[in-house]
Amino acid sequence: DRVGLGANSVYLEAALKNRFLFDSLLKEEMRSAADILYVWDQESFFYVKNRWTPICYNLLDQAPEEALRSGTAGDHIYLFDLKRIDPEKYKAIVFMNVNKMSDADKELIMSRIAKNGRTLIWNYMPAYTNGEINSFGFTSAITGFSITPFECGDKTPEITIGGTEIKYRMDGPVSPMAVITDPEAETLGTLSGTNQVIMAKKKMAEYTSIYSTLPIHTSDLYRSIFREAGCHIYSETNEFTYANNKLIMIHSKEGGKRSIHLRNGKIAELDLPPLSNW
Repeated sequence: DRVGLGANSVYLEAALKNRFLFDSLLKEEMRSAADILYVWDQESFFYVKNRWTPICYNLLDQAPEEALRSGTAGDHIYLFDLKRIDPEKYKAIVFMNVNKMSDADKELIMSRIAKNGRTLIWNYMPAYTNGEINSFGFTSAITGFSITPFECGDKTPEITIGGTEIKYRMDGPVSPMAVITDPEAETLGTLSGTNQVIMAKKKMAEYTSIYSTLPIHTSDLYRSIFREAGCHIYSETNEFTYANNKLIMIHSKEGGKRSIHLRNGKIAELDLPPLSNW
């Protein structure tokens, strides 16, 4: 709205500053500063029920929204491109909806990705099918946890994260579903009101595996997982964050005073306007 911009010098000044900034950066090399990688799979959609289930929302919509508001920087990739990336830049790799995996996918993950102290985070039922057979054993093998099938019937599962105030519920009964029955695993979360383990951590020889048999939720929980994995936390305020070698971008709904922790140890104190990209 040209009239609006002309009448409001603050917005006009901001627009000009943005123009000068981006013009100055136009020819510079931009490289992602992400130390988290999210892995997605298109082919898995051919192996799920052709109707709405709680997993449709909890895994595909809600979980990534919350993860991206953890105050960290993350890249996204499809499973079929995993062989093309350099895993050394990532401290945590989150397998979001990789319900279908081939033997080649699994071999690649174990030989190249599950190395060098990296943290691998598994959501729901990774590798549950190879395209021909569905098996809880496949999921157990790729995550490294012993699991047991679990029938929740018509009840909606709720998860309690131990030692925190974090609780979250699915949007209805979940099937298939499993619980973790691994004596070597450290329990992180349980089915509320029971001792059934839903989320756990396990130290492997060359990496750490974190597995949740139901989709992981809340930005606070993702932030806690990423912090322990050694990932850089820019902000603690549950706002969308991204960074490359030149810029940090924060999308703020509410606005207000923010402390942004830079990788060089400095802290940028900002007062963000509401409904803004900064």
